[in-house]
Amino acid sequence: MGNFIATCSTMFRNGLIGQIPAWYDDFFPITDWPLHILNAEHGKIGYIDEVMGVYRYHPGGLYSPFSEARKQDETLKFYRRMNKNLNYRYNKIVKIAISKYFFEWAEEYKARGDIERMKACLRACLSGNPLNPFIPKKKLLRMWLAR
Repeated sequence: MGNFIATCSTMFRNGLIGQIPAWYDDFFPITDWPLHILNAEHGKIGYIDEVMGVYRYHPGGLYSPFSEARKQDETLKFYRRMNKNLNYRYNKIVKIAISKYFFEWAEEYKARGDIERMKACLRACLSGNPLNPFIPKKKLLRMWLAR
């Protein structure tokens, strides 16, 4: 439902994917997540509970300098494009993931007092499947009414 894999620590089995699909280039600046998904379609993924790398956050990165709003926009585009490129095989999961991600951001912006960003995230949340086990219905309703 989200990208929980640190790019600097990934290992892939050689030759699983074969040819990278032509649509992959359109995912810039989010290029690690679709690669993880492509690999996961060919078998189980694992997790080694050890420090395997250090993520360096700096202004010279290609994604890190983006504003929160831009990252959220890119994430929404990612979910929609990936869903389409996987022929909507995971549509239910993707829609729930969209709603969960943006509901959590809407809560964060509400706590910060940034009502405009809260509204934008709430709209994105509602574009997915907000009636799911990850979003308390009462909280969603209260937030909707407070806007």
